[in-house]
Amino acid sequence: GPLDRIKDKFEVLGKKGAGASFLGNLGAMGVSKGLDLLASGIGVVTDQIGQSIEAASEMNETLSKSRVVFGDNSREIEKWGDTAARAFGTSKNDAIAAASSFADLFNTVGLGAGKAQGMSTKLVELSADLASFHNIAGGSVEVLEKLRSGLSGEAEPMRRLGVFLSETKVKAKAAELGLGGAHGELSEGEKILARYNIILDETKTAQG
Repeated sequence: GPLDRIKDKFEVLGKKGAGASFLGNLGAMGVSKGLDLLASGIGVVTDQIGQSIEAASEMNETLSKSRVVFGDNSREIEKWGDTAARAFGTSKNDAIAAASSFADLFNTVGLGAGKAQGMSTKLVELSADLASFHNIAGGSVEVLEKLRSGLSGEAEPMRRLGVFLSETKVKAKAAELGLGGAHGELSEGEKILARYNIILDETKTAQG
């Protein structure tokens, strides 16, 4: 606001004819342009500060969710997030957010905190490998969505990644893992665990 008022005064001075010299006019106009640039620079800095505050807020929310989802293991996840960011070209926030999302699913179906932690981080790392291996335009973000769909039982999204899920395969893998009740019934958690292992088995070529 103050910059605009000062700029207006210089513009008035710059436009005066009889009362100001030619050089004076040019000087006043130059100051006005300089103030335009200064105001523009302040706007850029303000935008950057705003973006930094927003990013910090998002990170805080991600860490809060991570601490709820992973409990006592949350510090290990935060350290892993730093490593994942360097190794897989993603942000710490995105890595931890993705791992928390998977862990939340695993916790919901009763797979246990320790198992949820290992499986979640493995899937985030796998997403970067698969995105690179298959040259997927949407990168690891797109792959993460496909992996979530696959874990939930959707076969079609996984075919692009070279993974073919079917009920027959899931039942066979569950039996191999010793899962299922007396009559072979599978809980949702056991189905997810079987799909997870099928995904790992069928993406070995891309891993690492």
